[in-house]
Amino acid sequence: MNTTGLSIPELGRRLRAMYESAPKSERPIMFSLFGVQYAGHIGVHARKIVQAAGFQASSYVAYYTREVYRGMRLGRYVMVKPEATLK
Repeated sequence: MNTTGLSIPELGRRLRAMYESAPKSERPIMFSLFGVQYAGHIGVHARKIVQAAGFQASSYVAYYTREVYRGMRLGRYVMVKPEATLK
């Protein structure tokens, strides 16, 4: 568990849910959006979270981990519109 109360498996489930609920053409964007929304919970565990979400192939893990970190950095400059939040 990280220091903010959400476990890595729970964050993985949330990431997977965001990915699966998005339209197919927008699924890659969900990794950045997840980084924006959960930056305070992710810390240095983005790779473990991506793996906990069920993305195991090494090429996908590396790419998706970078996207999560990109979202974390973007989170300092952007806000998520409420209607854009996927459950």
